[in-house]
Amino acid sequence: MPITHTAAEARQSKEDARREAAELRRRLKPLKDKIDVAEHHIAALTAEIAKLDSALADPLLFVHDPKKGSAVSKKRADAARKLAAAETSWLRAHEEYEKAMAEA
Repeated sequence: MPITHTAAEARQSKEDARREAAELRRRLKPLKDKIDVAEHHIAALTAEIAKLDSALADPLLFVHDPKKGSAVSKKRADAARKLAAAETSWLRAHEEYEKAMAEA
């Protein structure tokens, strides 16, 4: 004998599904926020590195101002270290998010 659902049961089922989806989004929001922060940080550092690379591409930088050249080079290395850390942070947050999604 086939099982039939009433309109009220179907509506209740949809409401339950919406509630569960909302609860999942609420639980995942901190992880999503971590991912977003890391992505913005990565974008900012990438832009900074590009700017520093452009300055370092000047063949006369070290000839005319060796101190400035050295400072720019050090800033570039520091930005590269920060970028690597930000990428690691993004990866960890993304893995946590994916794990949480799989467990949901």
